[in-house]
Amino acid sequence: MNPAPVWPEFGSVELRTARLHLRAVVMADASAFLRLHQDPEVMRYWATGPWADLEEAERRIEQGAQSTQTRSALRLGVFRAEGDELIGTCTLWRLDPACRRAELGYLLARPFWGQGYAQEAVSRLLDWGFGQLGLNRVEADIDPRNAPSARLLRALGFRQEGFLPERWIVGDEVTDTALFGLLARHWPPAATDPAPAQTPVPAQRPLHHVSIGVRDLDRAAPFYDAILAPLGLVRVWDELSAASPQRAVGYGRAGQGDLLALKESASAHAPGVGAHWAWGAPSAAAVRAFHAAALAHGGADNGPPGLRPHYGEHYYAAFVVDPEGHRLEAVFK
Repeated sequence: MNPAPVWPEFGSVELRTARLHLRAVVMADASAFLRLHQDPEVMRYWATGPWADLEEAERRIEQGAQSTQTRSALRLGVFRAEGDELIGTCTLWRLDPACRRAELGYLLARPFWGQGYAQEAVSRLLDWGFGQLGLNRVEADIDPRNAPSARLLRALGFRQEGFLPERWIVGDEVTDTALFGLLARHWPPAATDPAPAQTPVPAQRPLHHVSIGVRDLDRAAPFYDAILAPLGLVRVWDELSAASPQRAVGYGRAGQGDLLALKESASAHAPGVGAHWAWGAPSAAAVRAFHAAALAHGGADNGPPGLRPHYGEHYYAAFVVDPEGHRLEAVFK
């Protein structure tokens, strides 16, 4: 058996990119650190709610310093190289020397979304983790509704490996986990193929997309967020403004077009018996996760996960009904 690696001291770690400087957050950064974590939009899918006061920021900085000393985590602030402005954080934590494994975390201030800063910072941290630390595996636990985070992970070569319903309770909200993983042998990702290799999309799809009418999008969208995540589908667009002519949400592969659109209408109703929507699943486990997520988010069982030999020798499927009566299926064969 190979001995666990002896990791270097973390206290002096500073990483740089063309636009960014990654370094430890210190007490002098406490006010900026608090502002970053006070924004409800930034903290929407975080494991805690927005921070309340400076004492919270100072306590977290002290915890970060302690975890650096014990080499149980490397928590770095993301600063703009020009001006030393704190705009985010990125972290390798739950470090396991014996298994050469870590978990990834990241956060970015809202004014800097959509400019490539998160990918730039996390890429540099992964370079260090797979290089200097010799990690074999890095994992990321995200909310399945967080489509930008899923796109970032897939662009970095991560693959979704699991779905865990109702894993987190933040305040009064019960949320799910989409689990992503990246192996050292897959780093760095091929620049020309940011999408997972197991989900190629043809240049033209015979059926481009399907639209479903729903009466209550605020109820329907979380349901579909949860059931489609195990199948590798995330929100790729949404129009949720009350001023919009029609509120709607689109689902597909991250970074690609929509396969399903939910469109809100007061007159919408589910079609009758004989109509249902069937989705391909990447594994039997994904079928089971789809079924569990549906029941956990207000759906009804219409056929538990299992083989359906009358459809085919290897036809493994589950059937549910969504909160508005649409009949749905996930199938792996």
